[in-house]
Amino acid sequence: MNINRIEIIANEIIKKNVVQIETDLNYNSFYTESEKRAVRTYIGSVDPREVSKYDISNALEISKEILKNKESKDYSDYENTHQSLLERLKDFH
Repeated sequence: MNINRIEIIANEIIKKNVVQIETDLNYNSFYTESEKRAVRTYIGSVDPREVSKYDISNALEISKEILKNKESKDYSDYENTHQSLLERLKDFH
C-alpha cells in the first residue's frame, strides 16, 4: 500500500467510529479491495478465519501510522490493536 494512502486511511480511522468507517467502506469508492480488507482487519469487522497474512500485514501498516498519533485519547486502544495484530501475524509463521 502507498504511504500517502496509508496516512489518509489512518486519519479516517482516527476521526470516525466503526459504524462510520464501515459505511465508508461500503459506499466510498476511494478504497481499493485490498485496503477495505486491511481496514476491516484493523477494526475487527471480519471473520478471523477469512483474514490472510497479507491483510494483517496491511493492517499493521495502517496501525503503525495510527500509533504516530500519541496524543489521542484512544492511544492505549490503538496499542492494544497493534499488539493483537502482531500476535495474529505470528500465527501464520
